[in-house]
Amino acid sequence: MQEAGGERQLTSEGFAMLPSMGLSGKRVFYLMRTGFARAYASGELWSMNLATGEKQRALPGHVMANYLISADEQRVVFTSSGSSNGDGVWIADLDRRTPPRQLNTRRGFSCFFWRPGRDHVA
Repeated sequence: MQEAGGERQLTSEGFAMLPSMGLSGKRVFYLMRTGFARAYASGELWSMNLATGEKQRALPGHVMANYLISADEQRVVFTSSGSSNGDGVWIADLDRRTPPRQLNTRRGFSCFFWRPGRDHVA
């Protein structure tokens, strides 16, 4: 990550890919390859607090091929292909109070929120 004082490595653990900065600028989200990933470019969603360096698995056990974080950083919509939980498009609350919900079973490459913070996806 590029900062005023230079560059900073965010993680050296495993194989991290597809980083995205939350709109607040306080968290970065990324996929971490796991043994459960069947596709090369897929993994579990992790997040990192940029101020503290704290890392956490956002949705343990859910392997994603692609994802998008809502503008309020409360939800994630993601595609899953070759996952034991089922292929298709899913939506989940990042606080994990409710389980992820499968929106369809069609394989897809990407998904989007139509309006920030809503669970309408395309």
